[in-house]
Amino acid sequence: MCRETGGEDLSSRMPFLSSLGESGVLVRVHAVPRSGQSGITGLHGGSLKVKIKALPADGEANRECRRFLAQVFGVPIGDVDLRAGGRGREKVFHVHGLSMEDAARRVGHHLST
Repeated sequence: MCRETGGEDLSSRMPFLSSLGESGVLVRVHAVPRSGQSGITGLHGGSLKVKIKALPADGEANRECRRFLAQVFGVPIGDVDLRAGGRGREKVFHVHGLSMEDAARRVGHHLST
């Protein structure tokens, strides 16, 4: 089981992350399009709340969300796939090749700032 150094279970601290083993992690996102700038604003239920600058038209917000998540997790944009939620605010992204611990550390930096 993945644990933080303080012994707290990652899945309870970051419920929006799910491990896929060596394949990477799933990230549940609550997207808020038409925002002033893209950024993480906290949690929304069990999802990571992400403001997206782009409009929700012609897939623009999905592309911007994918680009932003690639930046947050420090991976190429090609390693971030939209798995579910292409037409809604609740989305699931697969970030390839990233461990649960690395994902938690990288997104944790954005949650604490």
